[in-house]
Amino acid sequence: MELDYINNEDYLDFYKENLLYIEKAMKTIYEIIKNSGEDYSSFEDRNPVEHIKYRVKHPESAKDKLIKLEQEPTSNNAMEYLHDICGFRIICTFISDIEFIVKKIKEIKDVKIVVEKDYINKPKSNGYRSYHIIIMLPIEIDGNIKNIYAEAQIRTIAMDCWASLEHQLMYKKDIQNKELFKEELKKCADEMATTDLNLETIMSFIKNEGV
Repeated sequence: MELDYINNEDYLDFYKENLLYIEKAMKTIYEIIKNSGEDYSSFEDRNPVEHIKYRVKHPESAKDKLIKLEQEPTSNNAMEYLHDICGFRIICTFISDIEFIVKKIKEIKDVKIVVEKDYINKPKSNGYRSYHIIIMLPIEIDGNIKNIYAEAQIRTIAMDCWASLEHQLMYKKDIQNKELFKEELKKCADEMATTDLNLETIMSFIKNEGV
């Protein structure tokens, strides 16, 4: 896991000594997810984690969000009020893999579940599907402990592809017939959800046939 935030002046100036705790939390969560996938592959002959994306919230984004929350844009306020300082996007092959990863995150030592939203079984009205979980993890450095918040979005490859396209549609202002594209994306989301379920069924059948 490569983290260059620790030597980035913008991040250092804003997060200060808190950046060390954030970095340790990021590495702890990343290693647990990565190792869980590798352990799974040792008895299932496949890794449920296709890839992991991660980021530390940019200082300017953190400041803007704190101002919207009517809080002073300081490092300590970011640690207290922002639940997405650490961000993870975990891409899985099958829906059951998402359940496996969520279980492993919940098993992290001393972890506290802050928010949990299942947009897979209860998708958003626009068709968005993903599993969101926010955790709080105590991180110790030199005898000092600070609580670090981290947000994880866990989804299948199909869900991630759809979310990427939907993000482009929502944030690109000069698209004509945007409402029509939204309708088409909703149809795609439903079709992808059906495909995800069908793939899960086929995978389960193949697995049971091998027993």
